[in-house]
Amino acid sequence: FFYQIDYTIGDKHPADVGRLHVLFRRENPTTLKKDFELLPLRKAKGRFIGSLIEIHNLHPDQWWGEGEIKVYMDGDTDFPTICGTGSEDYVGLSWGIQQTPYLYNGCSLNDKNFITMHRWHLPDPIAWQKECRITIQQIAWKNGLAETQDDWSCATFWYEPTPSAPLPKMPDEKARTANIWTK
Repeated sequence: FFYQIDYTIGDKHPADVGRLHVLFRRENPTTLKKDFELLPLRKAKGRFIGSLIEIHNLHPDQWWGEGEIKVYMDGDTDFPTICGTGSEDYVGLSWGIQQTPYLYNGCSLNDKNFITMHRWHLPDPIAWQKECRITIQQIAWKNGLAETQDDWSCATFWYEPTPSAPLPKMPDEKARTANIWTK
């Protein structure tokens, strides 16, 4: 899996031009009954580019992917502007997760309860004017819907002029690499 980001040096831009930001997050395990944050609250105009998401299903006897993506923006509190139907649906798949070679969305790894999926919002941008926060529920299926705790990590990309609110601290190397997938 390979992506490249090109840039130029010395170009003149207005002060409010969007600058590319990236944040790596990992929760191992996630917090029960709390949505996993793909994008923590941003408090300035911006544009969500997408995420690379990795899940280690800690409960092999249940389906991990029933959580809805939620995009809260520009004053949303209880109900998000955008609300999905399931984790695999967010990356353009449904009825489970299948490995796919798609450019803007899909799953590049589905092996031994390890899943790597991506969604890039280049053809369908999510832009906000004042604020945005993006989460995904931790809901599983085992004889019905149930709250769950799994090992989730993501690299999220977005544009905003400058960092508008504090970001979570990067996990240390041990936390970032514990129990990662190996062939």
